[in-house]
Parts: sequence; C-alpha cells; structure tokens
Amino acid sequence: MYGHLKWENIIEVSKERLLKYQESFLVREKNDYKVYKIEAAPLDSNEHLTGQVKKRWLNMTSRDFEARGYKWDEIFIINQKERDYFPPGIEIL
Repeated sequence: MYGHLKWENIIEVSKERLLKYQESFLVREKNDYKVYKIEAAPLDSNEHLTGQVKKRWLNMTSRDFEARGYKWDEIFIINQKERDYFPPGIEIL
C-alpha cells in the first residue's frame, strides 16, 4: 500500500524503544475529513481473529469526539488504498 516501504529496510528495535511508539487505531485518509476507528474482531482461545478487521466511521461532532476521550493527535494519516482495504463496519455515533 506504500510503495516506498521495502521489506529489506526493516530494522529490529529493542522492546524499550518499541514501547516508546504511539499506538492508535484512529485513521484518516489524507484527502478526507472522516476519521475511522480500525477495529479487529475478538480473538479465539488460540489468539486468532474470529472475524474481519473493519473501519468504523466516527460520525460525531468534534465536541463528542473529545468528550469520548479521543485525541486529535492520535489520528494517523493514511493513503486511500489503505483506507479502502478495510471494509466498513457500523458507524460510531
């Protein structure tokens, strides 16, 4: 989905360094105002997904977004190809 990223350029990092990276499941395509939450299906007893990962549009005002504890700086900008990879789930109102 990102042609400039190559497997041969992957580097290993320590667990301590990895823990310094911010994790978020909020995304927005760079040319779209809609913010989505990427949600995985629950895991089974063998830690395998029991369903499909989906994107859920956060269909709410900015005030509601903040009131629910979401943070603007946790939104990752992705490209259209990645956004469209995930099937839509039920909107979050």
